[in-house]
Amino acid sequence: MCEADFLPRISNLDFYILEDKQQVDELLSKGFELPPDLTVAEKRIAKGAKGFCFFVNRKLAHIGWVAMSEEAKSTIDPVPFKIDYANHEACMGGSITIPKYQGQGLMTYCLYKRLKYLFDKGILITRNRIIKGNIPSEKVHAKFRGRIYAELKYRKIMCFETVKVSHLQSPIKLGN
Repeated sequence: MCEADFLPRISNLDFYILEDKQQVDELLSKGFELPPDLTVAEKRIAKGAKGFCFFVNRKLAHIGWVAMSEEAKSTIDPVPFKIDYANHEACMGGSITIPKYQGQGLMTYCLYKRLKYLFDKGILITRNRIIKGNIPSEKVHAKFRGRIYAELKYRKIMCFETVKVSHLQSPIKLGN
């Protein structure tokens, strides 16, 4: 799979991976607009999560997260499901596309970027939660041969919500 196969239909796109507070501060000083609740992003980064951001004209268009530890995962997805970090697995989640940019391929391209990043770090399997009925997310994961390996019901304040847990086996050959 080649990166060109996943390019979004947007021009003026900038991509950054947020790995530490210094990068966040640097982007802010350059006039980039980060997530509205910056404290959540900073908490995630402090716990080891990595934010994959796309900007259009310095305005946030999409963000997705990866976690390579349980501490980092707890900041991007509170629903419990098993991830074997010691066996080269990671979690992805917390993806948001700003409504103005939905349907233009940012989620797909971000998923490619996250998988490539993780694969380059030796991570072979990723897991993430998809809310049942989120067809766009399921379609994006299917492009990378993701499969649903579990359905969970968990308590969400006074009701139960069903979620699907996706499993992506990432030795899909990822290239430039």
